[in-house]
Amino acid sequence: RMKQAYKVVNVLAASILLVNAGCSTSSGDSAGDAKAALAAFDYETARVHLSNALKGEAENPALLLMDGELSLALGDPERAKTSLGLLADSPQWSARALPLLAKAYLMGGSPKLALETLQKAAQASGKLDGLGHAVSVSAALTQGLGDKAEAELDAALATYPDSLDLVLLDGARALSIGDDAKADSIAQALLAKHKGHPEASLFAGRVALAKRDIPAAEQHLGAVLKHVPGHQTALLAMAAIARDKGDAKAAKKFAQTALDRSPGNPVARYFMAQMAFDSGDVENAAKLLQETDEAQGQFPALAMLNGLVAARQGKHEQAIAQLRKFLQLGGDDGRARLALAGSLSAMGDKVGAWTVLKPVADAANANAPVLKLAASLSGALSSPDAAAYAARAARAATADPIAKDMQRADAAIRAGDWKAADGIYGGLIAAGHADNVILFNNAANARMELGDAAGAIAMARKAYALAPKDPIVMDTLGWALFKGQGDGPEVTRLLGDAARAMPGNVEIRDHVNAVTNARARKAARPQPVA
Repeated sequence: RMKQAYKVVNVLAASILLVNAGCSTSSGDSAGDAKAALAAFDYETARVHLSNALKGEAENPALLLMDGELSLALGDPERAKTSLGLLADSPQWSARALPLLAKAYLMGGSPKLALETLQKAAQASGKLDGLGHAVSVSAALTQGLGDKAEAELDAALATYPDSLDLVLLDGARALSIGDDAKADSIAQALLAKHKGHPEASLFAGRVALAKRDIPAAEQHLGAVLKHVPGHQTALLAMAAIARDKGDAKAAKKFAQTALDRSPGNPVARYFMAQMAFDSGDVENAAKLLQETDEAQGQFPALAMLNGLVAARQGKHEQAIAQLRKFLQLGGDDGRARLALAGSLSAMGDKVGAWTVLKPVADAANANAPVLKLAASLSGALSSPDAAAYAARAARAATADPIAKDMQRADAAIRAGDWKAADGIYGGLIAAGHADNVILFNNAANARMELGDAAGAIAMARKAYALAPKDPIVMDTLGWALFKGQGDGPEVTRLLGDAARAMPGNVEIRDHVNAVTNARARKAARPQPVA
């Protein structure tokens, strides 16, 4: 791609296994020590003390409740279900246990059971607490009931404004609609109010990643792993950061830890398989991808990687099925289109192959393999554009004089150093590379990240002048205008045209959604009375 989002893998919810802990100091009161450790988010120490306490009082309801809370904090919903289930019918304990049990069901992938458990919780106490509403909102979201979830979240926040679970959902909502300022405000408030809480740190890490503040993200995610060494989301986010920084060894270590602690986690398997594939170990990638078919509906990238692996192995029918599934699930990626076109061509479907490849071939940043196949397919189909594709392919095959500098800029961006990337782009532009659309497009993104709205728009307009029909370029200019000057007809036209040209592009879709949601928020604000 010409412009890269550098987003960390969007990790699926998954449980983790409890790990063995070393020796810990004890006051002789195992239950009290466990409670104190849990309050300090020292979950491994709490686990050891609680295990000792339960040996003597296996049916103590206070200990069972604590065990349920600790199991959820450690990402073990199955153990939580066992402990909390023993309290579900207790007149004294059910009101506290049932919302936690509902959360365990939701974490375990059973939203229906979670909602049924919440009904019992409401009957037991007369109403849901903040956690109960948070579980209900999350369950509604998993069932595609977005409007219902939105309404309940707003109402619950009004009743329980200090609920950590609800505020985290509000922050996640802000991130999803592109309201980074609100998300950052929520993150800072959570860090101050819930100092040391892993969930607050995790959300702050997510916000830092959205802002591309890599050092801050590593700091917050490291705080999560300090308390929960097997936290899947944090481990995989750290793996993605390490990979983007070029530290393959650290990336593999984080990802392997995640996979070892949760062998059934499809995202951990995907991450390991992707690294194997990128290193040329196609056989190991294929092995790692086994038994991930069920997760592909939730995680389309799995279908894409399965297709890429199959295409590399010459299994064209399998590759076609997997890569078509990826596109049908709403994904879009130049690598997927190239591989799918290649497999379709190998199976004799030249027309289908050209239909798939043409959007990528027409992009300003089309690479040599794409253009070479485009020239072959368009020539076979007697297209009048075949000669133009052949000429572009020949140019793309020659050494690019600024390729190494552009790679250095990419590395700087992956490390979160936008200032360094901007300096590289500025030097190349000053050196006279005025006909390179990729350079100007990427320079526009660097200026945006550094807060130079006017500079971003100027760079984006130069890229647009060179490639006015390229959807990535249209998206860059539209987004720069929106961030720098606000909404307007040109923003609508540019982002709309980009989305229609590349409906599966995640970043374009995010920008369109952010603008749409900003308009909705503006329309919902009370208007001043004249």
